[in-house]
Amino acid sequence: MSRQGRHGESLFSTLCQDPDATTEAVVNKAGDDEHGWDHVVDITPQTDASLPADLQDHLIQSFAQIKTTKGLRPTTRVKLSNALKSAKSPNPSFVFLFHHDSGNAAPTLYGKHIWRNEIEKFLMRGRKASVESPTKALYDVTLTISFSAEDQIKGHPSDWMLERIKERGGGNYAANKLNLVRSVGYGEFTHDAKFSIPASASVKDIVLHELGLIKDLPVTDFTILDKRFGMNTTVSKPQVGEGRLEVSSEGRPVLLKLISNDLSEFDISAELKMPKMVPFDHDDFRFRIDAGCFDIIAHPKGEAQTINFSMDLDAKGKLDQKIGLLTYLSWSSSEKTTFELYSDEGKLFTGLSDGSTNAAPWMDELSVVGCHIIDLLGPEKSKEIEVSFRDFERSAKDMYLASVISKAGSFRLQADFSNDLEEFSHLVGFAFTQVDNWCVGALYQIEHKARGHDDDIANFYFSYPRIVKSFALKRAKGDFANFIKSEFNEFRRRFNTPTAVVMDGDLTEWSKAMNENAAITIDIS
Repeated sequence: MSRQGRHGESLFSTLCQDPDATTEAVVNKAGDDEHGWDHVVDITPQTDASLPADLQDHLIQSFAQIKTTKGLRPTTRVKLSNALKSAKSPNPSFVFLFHHDSGNAAPTLYGKHIWRNEIEKFLMRGRKASVESPTKALYDVTLTISFSAEDQIKGHPSDWMLERIKERGGGNYAANKLNLVRSVGYGEFTHDAKFSIPASASVKDIVLHELGLIKDLPVTDFTILDKRFGMNTTVSKPQVGEGRLEVSSEGRPVLLKLISNDLSEFDISAELKMPKMVPFDHDDFRFRIDAGCFDIIAHPKGEAQTINFSMDLDAKGKLDQKIGLLTYLSWSSSEKTTFELYSDEGKLFTGLSDGSTNAAPWMDELSVVGCHIIDLLGPEKSKEIEVSFRDFERSAKDMYLASVISKAGSFRLQADFSNDLEEFSHLVGFAFTQVDNWCVGALYQIEHKARGHDDDIANFYFSYPRIVKSFALKRAKGDFANFIKSEFNEFRRRFNTPTAVVMDGDLTEWSKAMNENAAITIDIS
């Protein structure tokens, strides 16, 4: 070591242990500086009088490398091997530089705390050296450390060191530093993988696996690559022989829009899944629109598509997806149905089903009720609610008549009344049901357009049904029933013309009476 270097180390030790220093420090010269630090500095934090001895901050052992220079600028060089050790050690590490400026009698002291910027710089240079020159020894590679006016230390270095340690966690310093060392340089994906897929697996198999339709794939020579600072290095040996690989990926949220032949629309929440191991322009490339109980496998150009669905009556799923399947089956049983795929950026795809489904009558009925209930709930709640087909069938009975009237747009009420009914302007009513833990309902108003007689039978004609007010609340069904009846009575009182109600306005009770061929009551007031 040069006289200049020895002088720098001696001066550093003196400044740290100066009686005027606030921080108690013991500077131990390293017997062997093979790892780069010249001194091990034991720092004792100040005692907190409010804490017992066993809870006081512990002694902090720090590493210091001392450099001196007479150069024009305050810079120095360190070996990459030593820089990596200072970066990865959980102990606080520092590099100090005494800059002997010819214009000043005493050298200027600079200090660099090895933290985020330095750790990132050292680790990135280490990764680069391993990738580009794997046979070159790390101690033969040097790094430049430059100091600025912000790094100048005008007081005692021991006080300055303790302040830097406190800033980075004090007693939790080691854990914070190790977390930093483990995370810097990594992006969203920390590893890449290389493997070979044998000829026994076709490109179609690869596509179907990435879409989640085949459980796994055969692979050979599987290798894991650590990806840091954009550079890959091998961290595992290739597997010997054959194995099975399962790749999982998250789908992208999209909106699947069904469009009927008469341009009616129904929106379904879905996920878009696309393979990454097969290029987009390959003949076997397919993407998957996963809408829960049914999904669509399609070619980007719309040349080929497969629609799969499950009618498990007891399986739970999102309400909009369950009703979406019923709606698709209902529309496609007699005509072609268009489907469009949307993301936040706009339309992604358009396809067409061939109208070859065979929907049972109950599917048509549940579809009508389901679309009406979803209109009342709104799209967000419809995505959150999970039901089975069997659960929804019970809910749908309460809303059947209201849903059918709303969809039809007009209807005729035919009955034999003992006396002629007074004139009235509207038929009004309410209906409600419970879907999962949500109660949903509405108040309805239907214009009375005309009346007539056919022998003893009175005919009343109604058109333009309108939802006056809708509700969706998380309440017990009994409480909700009282609530909506109160809302209905208040709504009816506001009319300045006579209105008619059947079964006290309860459309559900009216529907039950018709199904049971029972008498119905009508009131005009």
